[in-house]
Amino acid sequence: RGSWLGIPIILMILSVYYYRSERQKVMLMLCSSVLLSLMLWMLPNNPIDQRIDAMKSDTVQIEQKNYHSSIGTRLFLWQYSLQQFQQSPIYGVGTKQFRDGICQQHEKGLIPTCQVHAHNIFLQFLATHGLIGFFGILSSFLIPLIFYIKHLYRKVHQDIACYCMTGMCFSLYFMICGLTD
Repeated sequence: RGSWLGIPIILMILSVYYYRSERQKVMLMLCSSVLLSLMLWMLPNNPIDQRIDAMKSDTVQIEQKNYHSSIGTRLFLWQYSLQQFQQSPIYGVGTKQFRDGICQQHEKGLIPTCQVHAHNIFLQFLATHGLIGFFGILSSFLIPLIFYIKHLYRKVHQDIACYCMTGMCFSLYFMICGLTD
């Protein structure tokens, strides 16, 4: 799910950064992406329509206070994570207690499965390790991201700039994917 959001963002960043120096390659990349997306959309039983239909179905279930769907489970787990964070905001409730609490919610029939994580890495760390863990996971993404951005705009060799852009895109993409997976 995070890749549905991450890939377009990374493509936009790459397009903006390389547009001046590699205009033809950027246009080829964008045209290829649009063409492949359209081709994928035209397939019978394509994953794009399946995702949209699943989202519509999940939305109807959520409106009926039924969280037994993919999106419903995620929303429930995110809300549960925030509730657990409020119990112990500095140090968190711990991984075992968090997991056991989710399994208790499953036993009550509130969610379909006993998940071991919150499907959001930031909320997971906020609940299990509190603010200390949250700032730890956030810094593990932001420190490399800042490093790559800082070195990207220095007057360096083209290869180093390419490595910095790659590192920046990887860090940002992984961070975006962590929002839903």
